[in-house]
Amino acid sequence: MNTIQGIIQREYDEKLQVALKKRLQILRELEKNYSSRELEKCFESLCKARKKHVKPLFKTVEEQIEEFLNEE
Repeated sequence: MNTIQGIIQREYDEKLQVALKKRLQILRELEKNYSSRELEKCFESLCKARKKHVKPLFKTVEEQIEEFLNEE
């Protein structure tokens, strides 16, 4: 690798490193703030009487497990 090519490659690598650090920080913030069960908890937090009148948009974990076990 000649000197000019090495300098250009290093400059590119440095710019890429800055961009990747920004993306990594964004992903870490997303991971920290993300609750995988947040939507399910909206339904689970309802009392039994209210649950009878609500059609949930998502299956609960228990329903998903039951479906999986019944597939066999």
